[in-house]
Amino acid sequence: MKALPRQHVIVFLVFVACSTTLVSGQTNVLTWHNDNWRDGLNSSETILNQANVNATQFGKLCSAVLDGQVFGQPLVVSTGGQNVVYVGTMNDTVYALNGTNCSVIASVSLLQTSEEPCNARM
Repeated sequence: MKALPRQHVIVFLVFVACSTTLVSGQTNVLTWHNDNWRDGLNSSETILNQANVNATQFGKLCSAVLDGQVFGQPLVVSTGGQNVVYVGTMNDTVYALNGTNCSVIASVSLLQTSEEPCNARM
């Protein structure tokens, strides 16, 4: 997959964030801890409750192999009936993952030609 220039990635992410339509029952997570108050509250949650969040009904649905540890909070965008999860890794790669099965939709390295990931110096 050919890497996009950094400015194209930023424009793409801003476009995706601004052009998404909310799917019924889904909440976009476009910032750390869900909102600008950083309280983590999803005030429109109607499905999860104490009765169905337990060891038998709630847990990891899937996982993906990426090029390093994920830094920061994953961002979730519900668009066109699909949840897309955006994550950035310690190797300066941004991934777009299918939120249902964790398959990689797209990835782009943010490193310039002469740069190396931060963990390469450790």
